[in-house]
Amino acid sequence: MIGKKTSQEMIDRIKELRMKGLSLKAICKGLRMSSSTVSKYIRGLRKNNNFSNNGVSEIIKTKWNEKRQKVIEEAISEFPEIRKDPEMMLFLGLYWGEGKKTTTQMGVSNNDPNIIRICYKIFRRLSPQKNLYIVVYCYPSHNKNICKKFWDKLLGKSVIVKDITDQRIKPLDYIHPRCLWGKCSISYNHFEVYWRIMTWIKMLGDS
Repeated sequence: MIGKKTSQEMIDRIKELRMKGLSLKAICKGLRMSSSTVSKYIRGLRKNNNFSNNGVSEIIKTKWNEKRQKVIEEAISEFPEIRKDPEMMLFLGLYWGEGKKTTTQMGVSNNDPNIIRICYKIFRRLSPQKNLYIVVYCYPSHNKNICKKFWDKLLGKSVIVKDITDQRIKPLDYIHPRCLWGKCSISYNHFEVYWRIMTWIKMLGDS
């Protein structure tokens, strides 16, 4: 079956949205078009020299930097109130030492239930709508069902349980008192929350 022909108006609209810095996914969603169709016309525009990928990259980079700067400025203005919040200050100290510090992924891993509980609570507070990926890693000496029930109850959320498969880690013949429930890892992607946290940590270190 021959697909519906894309009008010149829609092709021009694809170009316009792309030049404004919108991602392929955003264009597809906004125009209700498939990714293959949008990609085809973006490639076509490049081929005909009517579309500069470098130009679009610079636009996207500029918009991203502007958004990041705005988040940093907001975080700076929020810091005086943040310093009055004991729970948030405790979280920043924990994240400073334990947290992942890359823009592609943020999170924390620890076997201390209290640390995980505090970090989970703050993550939820900073980004209530964002899905958190929670995994509990267990040694062979752990009972995975018991560990899962423990973390499910503590966090009020169903967690994923996996075996520790790192060959460098020797299986324990016993369960260490500091690792009764396995090691819990919380991770998610949210660049605005990331830059807020890192700005607060920097200001905390400078103060």
